Amino acid sequence: MNKKNNVLASPFIIIAVNLGVAYFFGNYIGKWAFVPMVLIRWKLWIFFMVKYGGVNAIKKWLDKPKEKFVWNIPTLVVGLIPLPIFLLHNETLGDWQIWLPWILLALINPSIEEFYWRGLLLDYTKDWPN
Repeated sequence: MNKKNNVLASPFIIIAVNLGVAYFFGNYIGKWAFVPMVLIRWKLWIFFMVKYGGVNAIKKWLDKPKEKFVWNIPTLVVGLIPLPIFLLHNETLGDWQIWLPWILLALINPSIEEFYWRGLLLDYTKDWPN
C-alpha cells in the first residue's frame, strides 16, 4: 500500500481500533471505556499525522489563515450556542475530578482532530474534484 492509500484508509482503521477498545474496556470499566478510546484515538491521529504529514506539513497547518477575520464570527456564534445550557447546569462541574478532564478534553481533542481531518486528510485529497 502506498502512503496515500494508508492515509485514506486511516479513518476506517481508527474506527475499527476504537470499536475494539470500546468492546474490550467496556467489559471491564463500563462507561469509562471512553477514556482509553480517546487516548488511543489521539495516539493514532498523531501517528498518522507525523508519519504521513511530517513536521513541515504540521508547520504549514499552523500558518496564519488567509481568510478574512469576519469568517471567525459565525464560528464563534455557533460555538457559543451550548453556553446557556452549560450555565444552567454548571453545578455538575463542581468537583475538580469532573471539570479538569472535561477542560483537558475540550482543549486537546479539537486541535488534534482538526489537524487530522482538515490537515492530513485534506492534504491527501486536495487533487480530488470538488
